[in-house]
Amino acid sequence: MTKVEFAARVRELRARRKLTQEALAEASGLAADTIRRVEYASFNASLDTINKLAKGLDLTTTQLMVDSYDEADDLAVILRRLPETEKRLACAMMGTLFVHAAANR
Repeated sequence: MTKVEFAARVRELRARRKLTQEALAEASGLAADTIRRVEYASFNASLDTINKLAKGLDLTTTQLMVDSYDEADDLAVILRRLPETEKRLACAMMGTLFVHAAANR
C-alpha cells in the first residue's frame, strides 16, 4: 500500500465512523496535526503511528493495512459493539454452532 493509498484508507475509515480528525486524534493518542498529515500523505507513518491509528479506529493493524477489509464482515467488530449481555449470548450461540458444525463433518 502506498502512502497515498494509506492516506485515503485512513480518511475513508474515519469518515465511515463519523469521526472528525480531532476525535480520531483523541481516540488514538495522536496529535490532530498528525492525523491531517497522514490523511494528506505528507507524512511517513511509523509503525507506532499505524498501531495507534488502528486502535483509534477500533481495528487491528492488519485490518487497517489490507485493501479489501470491510468491517461489516468482521464478527469481532460487531461483537465489540454489543452490550455485555448480548455479547455473552452471541458467544454462547456461536459456540453451539461450532459444536454442531464439528459434529456434522
